[in-house]
Amino acid sequence: MSFWKEKLPDFIYDVQYEKLISNPEFEIKNLLNFCDLKWEESCLNFHKNSRAIKTVSSSQARKTFYSSSINSYQKYENFLNKLNSYLDKIR
Repeated sequence: MSFWKEKLPDFIYDVQYEKLISNPEFEIKNLLNFCDLKWEESCLNFHKNSRAIKTVSSSQARKTFYSSSINSYQKYENFLNKLNSYLDKIR
């Protein structure tokens, strides 16, 4: 992401999933502000939208926010040490 942030400054907005889950209204408002879009209460109720979803993730898009995936990467952390070491060297 560093590459793209350098090439496209002020174009990419980072959202931390943990922050989004713990304070969705605040984080969504920040995102919308970054995109120069207006806030609507329905942003918090996206899962209740009845419009068609034409992607393979449609069943996920109908679910509300959930926290069960927070820190799920930790299950694989030991397997990723080699990759992380490599990435640290090239950063």
